[in-house]
Amino acid sequence: MTYYWAGGIELSLILWNYWIYTLDESFAREFLLPIADAVTEFFDLHYPRDERGRMRIEPGQALETWHEATNPLPDVAGLRYLLPKLLELPESFTTEIQHQRWQRMLKELPEIPLSEKAGTRVFLPGERVARKTNTENPELYGVFPFRLFGMGKPDLETARDTFALRLHQSHDCWSQDDIQMALLGLTEQAKANVAARASQRAVSQSRFPAFWDAFHDWIPDMDHGGVLQMALQLMLMQTEGKEIRLLPAWPKEWNADFKLHAPLETVVQGTVRGGKLVDLKVTPPQRRTDGIACEQ
Repeated sequence: MTYYWAGGIELSLILWNYWIYTLDESFAREFLLPIADAVTEFFDLHYPRDERGRMRIEPGQALETWHEATNPLPDVAGLRYLLPKLLELPESFTTEIQHQRWQRMLKELPEIPLSEKAGTRVFLPGERVARKTNTENPELYGVFPFRLFGMGKPDLETARDTFALRLHQSHDCWSQDDIQMALLGLTEQAKANVAARASQRAVSQSRFPAFWDAFHDWIPDMDHGGVLQMALQLMLMQTEGKEIRLLPAWPKEWNADFKLHAPLETVVQGTVRGGKLVDLKVTPPQRRTDGIACEQ
């Protein structure tokens, strides 16, 4: 964990998400901005620039998997995803110094690491990586949690090819495969994975049989259920900015009645039958024009 700094970016985005869903100004001022400002300042001051003026994140680490990395994808993708969102905050929340630093950093960030694998263009876990010790897929952190690539976004095929050629496949515990399948619109794979994740084999033999089993860590494995819940919701609805994308990875054979929160104090409630959205209620009503039915 020596050079694992991407967690600070993740925390900043969790706080930003809370702000964009609730529009709670006091929360943004008291929690989001102080933490996001400190995290971005750390990267700005901690790492040098190369001869092209680009930040060089080294020494670095690509999650717990690659303990030596140069320009690890999670850090690069995380900053590329976070900084524009900070720049979109109301001007009354931020200072001119913060704005200038975030704009400058965005221009100075390294490119997302890319190469070819088995003759296919894919994202890499880092520009250079070594000392592999764990089983995450940092090359897919640009899909989730840093959502640069996915349905309706650039480089969808590259992201799908990277997913298909990922080193580690799993539908247990904290593994993000199910979530990434939903965000990439891989409907049949997402369906099979969430079904397996929810199956009887995932339930522990403990005194409390409803507890998820211990896959990598302990009973009850809350990660296992958390990923299941998030993947299922993302199969029904995905959002980016003001856009609400409905049924991006929902199987035609599954019916559903759902009520989900969306950004900008929005609630989306609907009914799906035979793969079709047969009823939809959006609160407040003016947000309904931002809904896009993506029936499979």
